[in-house]
Amino acid sequence: MNDNNPSTADPFGQIADEFVEAFRQGKRPSVEEFAGRYPEYADEIRFIVLSHTCPTNQ
Repeated sequence: MNDNNPSTADPFGQIADEFVEAFRQGKRPSVEEFAGRYPEYADEIRFIVLSHTCPTNQ
């Protein structure tokens, strides 16, 4: 089977896709929930999600 979805080759991409899909469905997933489910990517999850959701001081 030839899967052209780049996130299937990248586990972090799959996690990000899952997180985004939850938002699209109207859910508000917890960053810590995802960090706990995927401890090997916990730091990346926290950094990426928080850097994209926290407003910056300008």
